[in-house]
Amino acid sequence: MNRSEATFENLPSMVAQLLEKVDRLEQKLEDALSQKPEQHEYMNVEQAIEFLQIAKSTLYNKVHKREIPHFKFKGSLRFKRADLRIYLEKGKVITSEEKQWIVENIVGGFL
Repeated sequence: MNRSEATFENLPSMVAQLLEKVDRLEQKLEDALSQKPEQHEYMNVEQAIEFLQIAKSTLYNKVHKREIPHFKFKGSLRFKRADLRIYLEKGKVITSEEKQWIVENIVGGFL
């Protein structure tokens, strides 16, 4: 029912629908609040290879070639979670629609 159909006769069913929606919202809120908070901001090598789903040797190779952002802390490698997310996003392949939008909206403005 939409708001224009609100009458005294259908008020009980509208209240029931509203209560159902409130219950669903409460459940979604409880689910969101009970989710495990994000792990530490900085990761060690083991956490980074698990996050990136790559072999340890691949990670060390990328560090050696300076292809992946990292820190050294007390002689140990550390990786910032946000940096690794950005690193992963760099591998994203853009669609032909996205390319067309870039040409029309960005490049086109410079021509």
